[in-house]
Amino acid sequence: MAVYPGIPAPPPPRAPYAGWTRADLVALAQDLGIEGRSMMTREELISALLRE
Repeated sequence: MAVYPGIPAPPPPRAPYAGWTRADLVALAQDLGIEGRSMMTREELISALLRE
């Protein structure tokens, strides 16, 4: 995607989980079998979920 002066960049890909609580993210991570989820921050959970 080209970047044009004066035009803001698109939102980061974390948008699908922007309104989710940490508890909701942990529950989804558990369903997906993501290891270490209980020790992750909200941002780490989002990153891990986006990799799945």
